[in-house]
Amino acid sequence: MDYIRTFNGGGSGSLCKLHIWERTGAPPSQRQATPIGAVVLRFTIYDVLTTYISLAPSCEGDSTFVVESVTAFGPREKKLPHMQSDYLAFQSLSQQLAKMVQSDPKVSIQALVDLLCSYQGLFVDRCSTCERVLSAEGHVPPVGRIWVSDRGGGVGIENSTDDNSEGNGSTRGGTGSEITIEGASRNEDTGHGRTRWKKKIGGRWDPRHVTCMHG
Repeated sequence: MDYIRTFNGGGSGSLCKLHIWERTGAPPSQRQATPIGAVVLRFTIYDVLTTYISLAPSCEGDSTFVVESVTAFGPREKKLPHMQSDYLAFQSLSQQLAKMVQSDPKVSIQALVDLLCSYQGLFVDRCSTCERVLSAEGHVPPVGRIWVSDRGGGVGIENSTDDNSEGNGSTRGGTGSEITIEGASRNEDTGHGRTRWKKKIGGRWDPRHVTCMHG
């Protein structure tokens, strides 16, 4: 993928790396860990985390891929992509990333990687709401993310599946400048009652504990 080469050689910082993952150290008959045609990317932040992004061929037949799942692990865990981390912090992070992918199955790889890069300070960044590193409940770092626009005039967006529904999961605009990971900055109308999660520019991802996401 050209994007992988560009990312690894670009200005994303030397701590973040992206590679195509292949299972090694197993007999050839057992080495196929993903369905035919599928691809698994391994995103790492040095000494912070390892994340596996499972991709599947798009049903549109245009040689593109869609994100199927994202799982996070500690940097020294020896786990396969379909497994679960032994640590609560990474289990919670995997759950938050899964919500984002479920809210918009057509999220681009670039937008997802842009979000993952915001976790470089996972264990040192303070929650932008309670200003604690670890949550009062569960003692988990701020694995949630809120998009805050530099312009200060963004719109808060919640999960949406129907254009003309209100009060039951419809898109509702607010007066703040925040977009939650659960609504994942979905700002491009697709014409089918859904919006696509795009790579954001002109702002930042603010860290929040899960319990502070709507605070």
